[in-house]
Amino acid sequence: MEKEIDIEIRDNFTNDALDKTPTWLMKWGVIAISIGITALLGLAAIIPYNQTTSFPVTVGNDQATYIVSNASGRVLVNNLTGAQKVNKGDTLLVISTPEQPDTYTISSITGFPVYSNKQVYNATQVETGDTLMKIIPIINPLGKIMAAGYINEQLPRNLLHSEQVSIRLAEATGNRVAVKGRLQYASAIPEAGKGYMVIITPDSNSLKELAKQVPLYHGMKAEASVILKQRSILQWIFD
Repeated sequence: MEKEIDIEIRDNFTNDALDKTPTWLMKWGVIAISIGITALLGLAAIIPYNQTTSFPVTVGNDQATYIVSNASGRVLVNNLTGAQKVNKGDTLLVISTPEQPDTYTISSITGFPVYSNKQVYNATQVETGDTLMKIIPIINPLGKIMAAGYINEQLPRNLLHSEQVSIRLAEATGNRVAVKGRLQYASAIPEAGKGYMVIITPDSNSLKELAKQVPLYHGMKAEASVILKQRSILQWIFD
């Protein structure tokens, strides 16, 4: 009975390479690859890749105030022109009337002016009831501020009062700056044509720091982001 013999055929190049490769080099090569794979898996296990949802919000709930002329007459002092910000108590206009002493128009709030009637820039005469400007109230970072918006999906109830929320506000340069927040309210019933209402409380300390860099005012638009599920890249791969 003939005995079967296994024959392995190698070309000369393969044969020479295997014969000349040191055993220790092959051993350490395998070890290096194993360490690299282990390190990559370790990083994937700690680098966050959270599941989030984003939606637009409006920050602040105070309404704009309209400054209206309270008398008819000749303008003696006009502080409306070119104002970038007005403070509560600022004199905006001084009007001379024939029937009574000079009339002063005072700002009742602190905020940023919007000129709905640009003719008041150089007005020399105004009438009672003329709208002089609209003032958008400035946000007091230390006050109780809310950011409200609508989302298409109902948020899980366990996220209520969660601090896994951020609000991205736009700077003058167009860049967005994130502010920490807390999920204050999440509706369980959608409103027709809008979705589920969500209310977020921005962190006052974060707002205080941001107020040093950009103007913050009621009614400004922002984008909120809520972490639905905290996970790593490795967990995301196996989800």
